[in-house]
Amino acid sequence: LELGRYYLTIGETDKAMPLLKKSMHASQELNLAPATSESYLELGCGFLAKGNLKEALDYFGFAKKMMTDLTAPLVHARSLWFESVALYLVGNYSRIFVNADEAVLLSHSHGLKEMLLLFTFLKGRVLFDLGFYDRASRSFQECLSLATLYDVGRAETTLYAWIARCHTYTRNSEAALGILKALPDTDETLFFRGEAYYFLSELRRAEQTFAKALRIQSSTPLLFPEYMGWESGFALVE
Repeated sequence: LELGRYYLTIGETDKAMPLLKKSMHASQELNLAPATSESYLELGCGFLAKGNLKEALDYFGFAKKMMTDLTAPLVHARSLWFESVALYLVGNYSRIFVNADEAVLLSHSHGLKEMLLLFTFLKGRVLFDLGFYDRASRSFQECLSLATLYDVGRAETTLYAWIARCHTYTRNSEAALGILKALPDTDETLFFRGEAYYFLSELRRAEQTFAKALRIQSSTPLLFPEYMGWESGFALVE
């Protein structure tokens, strides 16, 4: 199981899947419910990494069902997270809100600070996609407050960037630029800055900013939400 997780983490999905299936079969034969639930979860992550969303959702569902009989809050929270990512990719936003509410309660109960941040952010992403930009901004601001409270400083650039993007889409590109220009240049902050220039009809500056964003090599995020780098809001989800 752990070797399979390692291969998933470094992006070697084809090497991971046979090991994870072997772990699943072994744990089922030995009637080891916790190991079986984790095997289901990791297999779901493997299918998610390969873009097989239906199979991923099936395995995340198996893992979630087993969690009702187990006291494994982190595994439960991870299954909720990865299922929510798959749901996001298929556009099932209503179930994401259900998962997020459950995960927030779980995170508060068991001190899962990183999971609380992730689900608060994801709710903001969904609200943004639905066009509720003011509500999305409030969700990102709540997430920023949590990041400050829990001393997760690595999340701040991403959260400020998404707050700024909400300003852009509520016709306040000047405020957005005021925030974005104070942030480090990443592919995400530059992309959002280019959007703000575009909304202000400063097309030449938008083009230059987009081109600069494209030249930046973004890093690959860790797969597991026990620790996330917060390199960008897109890396966290898509």
